[in-house]
Amino acid sequence: MRTGLKKTKRSLWNSCKQWNFVQSRISKRGEIFVTQKITIGISRIFHGLQDCLYMGNIDALRDWGHAKDYVRMQWLMLQQDEPDDYVIATGKQHSVRQFIEWSAQEAGIEIYFEGSGSEEIGIVKNISNNVDSKVSVGDVILRIDPRYFRPTEVDSLLGDPSKAKKTLDGNQKFQSKKCVKR
Repeated sequence: MRTGLKKTKRSLWNSCKQWNFVQSRISKRGEIFVTQKITIGISRIFHGLQDCLYMGNIDALRDWGHAKDYVRMQWLMLQQDEPDDYVIATGKQHSVRQFIEWSAQEAGIEIYFEGSGSEEIGIVKNISNNVDSKVSVGDVILRIDPRYFRPTEVDSLLGDPSKAKKTLDGNQKFQSKKCVKR
């Protein structure tokens, strides 16, 4: 439904609040979601169950927030006397590349990137104190695969949470980088 129609319907029938979420992140999501694909892939690579992570556009920018923050914001919205529209987001962008780096860091793997476009690869630069790791310095653990470029890819997603923060005191408790740990 279009926003104007939602507002009209809400005012006519006194229906509930309207909210829009921007890229919520929760560990229960399936592997078809990029954050899960990355964290599960890095874990499998670390344990020797997968050789390489194949990705599409790793320079896409996303506004990732933790689902616990988003549920808290829903509760705060429901406590308001009057229905209103809110955008629930962090207001900060991070690239898919950064999320890959954060995930690798959690596993004690430092990676660097070489090449560009579909020829870009991610290589293990360092492994910190993980004797159980099945990867070695110099291993290629990420490759760009054109099959994973989506024809309708949105390169940049960013929400403006200023109204929610001001009206609901909706400060995020989880930073985007910490979503990797959860």
